[in-house]
Amino acid sequence: SPILFMLSSWTNPTYLRFPNHLGKAFLSARPFPHLVLPDFFLRSKAEALVHALKREHWVLKDSDLFRFHQTQDLRSSSGKMIREFYSFFSSRGLLEYISLLTNTPKTRPLQSIDAAGQTYADGDYLLPHDDRLEGRKIAYVINLTKGFRRKDGGQLDFFAVDAKAGYRGHPTKVVKSFTPRFNTLFLFQVSKKSFHQVREVISAKKRVSIGGWFHG
Repeated sequence: SPILFMLSSWTNPTYLRFPNHLGKAFLSARPFPHLVLPDFFLRSKAEALVHALKREHWVLKDSDLFRFHQTQDLRSSSGKMIREFYSFFSSRGLLEYISLLTNTPKTRPLQSIDAAGQTYADGDYLLPHDDRLEGRKIAYVINLTKGFRRKDGGQLDFFAVDAKAGYRGHPTKVVKSFTPRFNTLFLFQVSKKSFHQVREVISAKKRVSIGGWFHG
């Protein structure tokens, strides 16, 4: 199809063969709907993307909830490779594909994205939160880090939620933990259950990613 042909310029062909299967896996995942897609992009694209990201302007974000460095929204980047990535990742074809993977109803399709680079260095972290803001449907993280081990920290953790703690719920314990792996795409549904964190980095290594949301 034209959509799959367009996606093939960036995407590992493995993921273009079985989107329906992935959609079922997304819905059945616990503690909330999510997918972990290793080697999602063509290796050459992922390598070029991480090199281009290093040339962006980075600003320290520091509050009680988090500490890390972040770029501006990549939509406004002047870098050729970053612009190419943003054009692809916000394209109608990619939005339709992500809608398929995440069982987003056709009556309320994904419409747009935002995207920014994040770097977590030694001592940086992101405390538990659920990501809920108006319009955010699917959260995503593109890991662009090499050489991370469990002992380095920086894991993306998913929490179970105590449903008795009121409408918003309350994160209780980590039930899934993912050490950063290069060229892995995470997708998860934003909801009152989607509590997650980035564990503190305890290493001289830097945890580099692109993250944001699909809006609908």
